[in-house]
Amino acid sequence: MIFSQIPAGKNFVVFGDSVSAEETYDNRGKTYVDLIVRALHGNLLRNYAIGGTTVTYMYQGSNIEKEYGENYAAIDGVRVADMAFRKHELDEVDVAFIQYGHNDQYFQPPLDQKEKNVEDFSHIASFQESYRYIIHLLRKANPAVQIILINCTYSEYAARSNQWPHVLTYFDYRRAIEEVAKEKNCFLIDPWDYLQRYFDGKNEKHFYHDDVHLSPFGHEKLANFILQQ
Repeated sequence: MIFSQIPAGKNFVVFGDSVSAEETYDNRGKTYVDLIVRALHGNLLRNYAIGGTTVTYMYQGSNIEKEYGENYAAIDGVRVADMAFRKHELDEVDVAFIQYGHNDQYFQPPLDQKEKNVEDFSHIASFQESYRYIIHLLRKANPAVQIILINCTYSEYAARSNQWPHVLTYFDYRRAIEEVAKEKNCFLIDPWDYLQRYFDGKNEKHFYHDDVHLSPFGHEKLANFILQQ
């Protein structure tokens, strides 16, 4: 089990989108990350997750940049991680969760452009290379950091994307994350199938608030699932 290897008192951070963000539906202190850190008697240094974000850099001409325009209504994961690294906020991180994919699937960035040895995130133009960049920064700050990639949580939007021709689906982005995890020797947890059985966003709204976002009860289910891996 992954977490049996993590002693008490370790420092955690998380990078992600609205599923991991504390601002989503006022989940402060109630997210799966909060629950995991408390269960492991650790310290949550910071939750870097922001609603609406992709992991992929908002490069000029991308679907992300075209929609947000000059307002930059959201900020991409590589930029968040880069700022944290430059401020030396990652130096004391022992365990890092990275969980993106929902907004990337919406904006449809390419999976991999095969950029190599990129030191400047502004040259990144693909989903997988964005993941690699965050992993690179975390290990540059602390070579001993344990990195856990959490794949997309179940979303009803998957049914819609599967009906569109020539569209990268949730499955494509989930598989891309799995490939990065193997390549970079990171832990991978995929809660998609597990959470699908609890989806109730269109009726009781007990575990899901809507088609994608978890309720506090949903976060409890996700935290328990992760801790059992």
